[in-house]
Amino acid sequence: MKTEAPLDDPMDGAISALALALDQAKRALVEVRKEPSPASIALAAKCVALEAKVTSLETQITALEDATKTHLQTLAEERAQRTAADTRCANLQSEVEEERVALEKGQRHLKVAQKEFETKMKKLQDDQALLKATQAKLIADKRAAVTNLKRSAGEMEAELEEEERPIQPPVKVARTTPKSTVATNAESKNPPIASLLARIRANSHYSFQSSPSRINRERTLVTARRTC
Repeated sequence: MKTEAPLDDPMDGAISALALALDQAKRALVEVRKEPSPASIALAAKCVALEAKVTSLETQITALEDATKTHLQTLAEERAQRTAADTRCANLQSEVEEERVALEKGQRHLKVAQKEFETKMKKLQDDQALLKATQAKLIADKRAAVTNLKRSAGEMEAELEEEERPIQPPVKVARTTPKSTVATNAESKNPPIASLLARIRANSHYSFQSSPSRINRERTLVTARRTC
C-alpha cells in the first residue's frame, strides 16, 4: 500500500514497517490457510485487526495531509500578504524619504526667501524713514515759506494802506481885505469854490492813478493770499 506522505513525514517509517508486517502476515495467512489450525485462525484475526488499524491510520494520514495542505495554503497566503505589506512599507519609506528631501529643499528656499524678505523690509523701512524725513523737511519749508509770505503780505498790506491813505494838501490862507462881519462869517462857513476844486483834483489824481511798483505789489499780495 502506497501513501503520498512527504519524505520527511515522521510516520513514514512506522507505516512502512506496518505495511511490511502486514505483507508478511498475509503470506503467513496464505500458508496457514492451506492447513487450518488454531494458530492460523488467530493469525488471521490478527491480520484483520491489523488491516483495520492500517485503514484507520490511512484515514488519519489523509486528514493530516489535508490539514497540512490547508495550513501550507494559509501560510502561503500570509506570506503573500506579508510580502505585499513589505512592498507597501518600502514604497511608503521611499515616499517619506522623497517628502523629507522636498521638505529640506523647501526649508532652504524658505530661509532664502525669508532673508530676501527681511532685506526688502529693511530697505522699505529705510525708504519710509527717508520719506518721512523728506516730508517733514518739505512741511517745515512750506510752513516757513507760508510764514514768510504772510509776513511779506502783511508788510505789503501796510505799505498799500500807507500809500492809499489820502495826503491832505496844505491849507492856504487867503489874504482878503477887511470886510464886514457878515461877509467874513459867510466865507468861513462856505469855503471858496476854487479851494474845494483843488482839493477834489488832488484826491482824484491820487486815487485813480497807480504807479507800476504799486501794481506789482498788489499782484504779489493777491498771489500770497491765494497761496496761504
